Amino acid sequence: MCLVALLIAVYFLTFSGYAISRDEWFLFDATESIARHGTMELNYEFDAYPPQTLDEVRPPSVDAEPLQPVLAAPLFLAAQALPGIGLAHTVWLFNILVTALTAGVLYAYGLARGYPTPTAAGVALMFGLGTIAWPYSRTFFREPLFTLLGLLSAYLVLRVRLHLAAGDRPWGWLVALAVVLAGALLAKEVALLLLPALVIEALPSRLELIRLTRRRFLGVLLGVLILSAALIIVWYLVDRLFDLPQRYEIVRRWQQANENLSELSVGVRGYLFSPGRSLWLFSPVLLSGFAAWPYLIRRRRWRELLLTLAVVVMFVVGYAAVRGPDRWTGGLGWGSRYLVPVTPFLALWLLPVVQGVIEPSAARWKRIAVAPVCMLSAAIQIAAVWVHIDRGYYATLEAEGIAARDAVWNIRWSPIPVTFDLINEVDPDLVWQYVIGTAWLLPALCLLQAGIALGWALWWWHRGVESRRALLLTAASLLISTVLVLGGGLIAIREDTRYWGNFRPARDLLDAFEPRLEPDDVIVLNDFTYSEFFMNYYKRREPEVYTLPQSPGERSSPELEPVIESANPEVLIHPSNTLVLADLAQRHDRLWLVINSSAFIPWSVRPVEHYLARHYFPVSEVGSSDLARAILFDMTPAPAPIGTEWPALSSGATFGESLRLVGLDIPGGTVRPLGDVLPVSLLWETVAPVPQDYTVALFVVSADGTLVAQRDSYPVNSFEPTQSWRPGALHRDNHGLQLPDDLPPGTYELWAAVYWWPEPDQRLPVTGPAGAALGDHVILTTIAVR
Repeated sequence: MCLVALLIAVYFLTFSGYAISRDEWFLFDATESIARHGTMELNYEFDAYPPQTLDEVRPPSVDAEPLQPVLAAPLFLAAQALPGIGLAHTVWLFNILVTALTAGVLYAYGLARGYPTPTAAGVALMFGLGTIAWPYSRTFFREPLFTLLGLLSAYLVLRVRLHLAAGDRPWGWLVALAVVLAGALLAKEVALLLLPALVIEALPSRLELIRLTRRRFLGVLLGVLILSAALIIVWYLVDRLFDLPQRYEIVRRWQQANENLSELSVGVRGYLFSPGRSLWLFSPVLLSGFAAWPYLIRRRRWRELLLTLAVVVMFVVGYAAVRGPDRWTGGLGWGSRYLVPVTPFLALWLLPVVQGVIEPSAARWKRIAVAPVCMLSAAIQIAAVWVHIDRGYYATLEAEGIAARDAVWNIRWSPIPVTFDLINEVDPDLVWQYVIGTAWLLPALCLLQAGIALGWALWWWHRGVESRRALLLTAASLLISTVLVLGGGLIAIREDTRYWGNFRPARDLLDAFEPRLEPDDVIVLNDFTYSEFFMNYYKRREPEVYTLPQSPGERSSPELEPVIESANPEVLIHPSNTLVLADLAQRHDRLWLVINSSAFIPWSVRPVEHYLARHYFPVSEVGSSDLARAILFDMTPAPAPIGTEWPALSSGATFGESLRLVGLDIPGGTVRPLGDVLPVSLLWETVAPVPQDYTVALFVVSADGTLVAQRDSYPVNSFEPTQSWRPGALHRDNHGLQLPDDLPPGTYELWAAVYWWPEPDQRLPVTGPAGAALGDHVILTTIAVR
């Protein structure tokens, strides 16, 4: 317990709380979907999979095994329920807890093998602070969870074997083993690579020691059947349960391995010896394990030797074969991410080494030899957590013109020397370095937690005698302190600049429009700009949030030219976005578009907003800044913006000397329910040059002249200013008027007026089709509210 609490404190001190790879965002997105909707759909990361057909218009499920999102969902739900902490921040605690628990299992494994407590604790610390397990505790990759479950599976096999040898009935251990093995498969499909090691751990020391009675034989047979059933259920049902096509296809993996056999040596050499991915180079403390070989061979402890060797061979050869010469590196990461599960098994070789070092009779040279290796290994991991792998190492490669694939085999451009060079040049990649305000609180709490854990460890060291009461007191105090430290730290880092946490317009926008949301609404992010902000701070289960791919006509800044420039707004939007919006219009009545620009930013284009304004009905807008806006659209399809479709209701009124209102359409008719949005599509004709950019105002007025609803906007939600209209041109202009929920049933009039915004009280005079003066507005039609 003290060991796990201490490592949690260290890992939280070096906490990142942010992804280094989009794979992590995919897993977080699946976690959000599992927690809120029971699916694994990628809503926030939908922009990574733009649909090409109507069959692909729904967000796909994550292409990953389901266990990690399922197990991380409670963290997400806790953050959703508790104020003051970020969702993504909290979920990123997952691998901190998992890696610390892995060290705890390694400690228990050492004790089960008969090594004393100091030896087991020392090896667990060497694993936790001297291997790549530490840097990967900062990520949301699947490898740390699979590492825990893989090691735990081997430990449970050991416990089953020991109980059988003692003549006991290990039913509980067998059930736990079945659950953990199934979990390992659900965490990563490569769990099958562990089977040879598990068989080695299961074999008895001597075959003649197995004296099976009929009852014991039936028990063992039942245990095998339980394990087999768990594997079959996982293998055959998980694809259907979690909608994960082609995830658990052993035949396809076998075919991939066969295709890559001729170049198998590339990956094998890379995992073992390359400067950029070598297992030993990034965790040099594990090299000390080879010093245990003579001892293990002399003592004929073949199981301890062969189990680890089997894991190393199976994972190195397996990944090299399946991934092939082009994909064996595993993408972004410190060392080889694929070999993280191997590290605790290699740490098992350290048990006799540490035992030999801490013995009072140990030669001094042994201690002198091991200490520098441990310090070097810890220093390498500290460098990894200090320098951001992407913005530090890979950015340096790009600046130097070095291809990442070539750097793998070049010691000069290995991540280790490059990262050490960058330590004094970059800010540390620690979450409390990105926070405004109370950043100091997190490291202070971590030091406090480490002090508590070390204090209890020293107390138990000197006490020596265990008691149930003291054990419970220790566990309770460490658990409470851990929860308080993690909770306090999460509160301290809430305003994380990487998530726009300190950007007041975004925070104000979320606060302003959340109370106006309805469960059946849908929120659409114009592009990825605010997706991470919503991932961390949006805490409502409904409405769902979707991120659209960036449109080719979008302009991110005045310096960047759009991919497409055209006077036709229909070609500026990404074609996939039109499919998505059409699908959402069929499933939702209201859509909120969140965008980081406005008409008052002169270089902005906003193709998605323009498309929505042309094809649906803009209702209202929330936001106090041009850089963070939410526009509400009624998703009733509007008449075609281009074409000869004539309005159902004619008008013929002329405003001033330039604008004639041909007529209007009200899709769905003029009888509306309470609280509904009244969609009004106006058709304008320019009869003369327009001297100003006029505002169009629509009013819903009761019989006694009381104003009950109003909307004022430039035409087409400000995208088509009237001053740009050419004489003789026709323009569709859509408006949505929100009718109050408490509006008394009855008949109401729909009015229209036009004015210049500096003089809102000076409306343009209106004349009827015959030239009669109508005043400063025209009555378009009557509305019946039921």
